Amino acid sequence: MKVMILAAVALLLSAMSAFAQSSETGIASYYGDQFDGHLTASGQPYDPNAFTAAHRTLRLGVRLEVVNLDNGKWTVVTVNDRGPYVKGRLIDVSKAAAEKLGMIAAGTARVRIWPIPLDETPEPPADLAQIIKAAQAREHKKEKAVASVPTATVTPTATATPVSTLPPARFIQVGAFQSTDNAKVFFKLLVQEGFTPKARVQNGMNRIYLEAASDDAVKSLVQSLEQQGHPQVLVMHEAPPGNDENFSSN
Repeated sequence: MKVMILAAVALLLSAMSAFAQSSETGIASYYGDQFDGHLTASGQPYDPNAFTAAHRTLRLGVRLEVVNLDNGKWTVVTVNDRGPYVKGRLIDVSKAAAEKLGMIAAGTARVRIWPIPLDETPEPPADLAQIIKAAQAREHKKEKAVASVPTATVTPTATATPVSTLPPARFIQVGAFQSTDNAKVFFKLLVQEGFTPKARVQNGMNRIYLEAASDDAVKSLVQSLEQQGHPQVLVMHEAPPGNDENFSSN
C-alpha cells in the first residue's frame, strides 16, 4: 500500500511539474512529408493531420499552447515525440499545426509555448493584441527598408498628375492582415486606445485605417498613434481599397 501511495504521489508531482514550468520562447519547425507514418517516441505513428509536436524534455502527453510571435496565430498541440535535434530549435510541430500557425511558407517561426491542463479549454494568449501589434511593427519596418532601396529611374510616358490636383491625404492605414481574426484583435486594440478605426477587405487582405477631417487632424492622429506604439503608418490620399467591413460589432 505504501509503495502504491508513493507511486501515486510521484505521478502527481510529475504532472504538476509540467504545468509549473514557465513558458519557453524559441524557434519552431515542422515535420516534413517524409515522416508520415513513422513511429514517434510515444509509439504512435506520425500523422500530419493531427495536432502533435516533438519536444526534447517535456513529458509525453502534455498539451502545449503555441503562439507564433511573427503573426499572432496560435494553436494547441500534444507532445508525442522527442526532438528537434537541430541546434537552436525549440519544438517540431505537425504539418496541420504548422498550417494553423501560418509558418508553412517560411518553414520556421519564432514561437512561445506553455503547458496547459488536459481539461482546460484553450483560449487565445492574454497578450495576443500586443503580440500582433509587435509583429505588425516589425512588418512595417521590413516594408520601409525595402522601400528605401534605390530603384532605377523610369521616365513616364504620360504626364503625371500634378500634386495640387490630388485630394488631401486624410486616410491613415495602421495595419494590414491576411488573418481576419488578427485584424479584429488589432481593431479592438485601437478602439481600446481611444481611436475610431475602420476596416476594408479586398482579396483576403484586411486593412485597418483611420480617417481625419483635416491636415492638422492627420498630424495629431499620427502623433497619437506613435505614442501608443504604432510608429509605422501609411498616410494616403484615398481610403484603402476594398469593401467596408464592420469589425466593431464582432
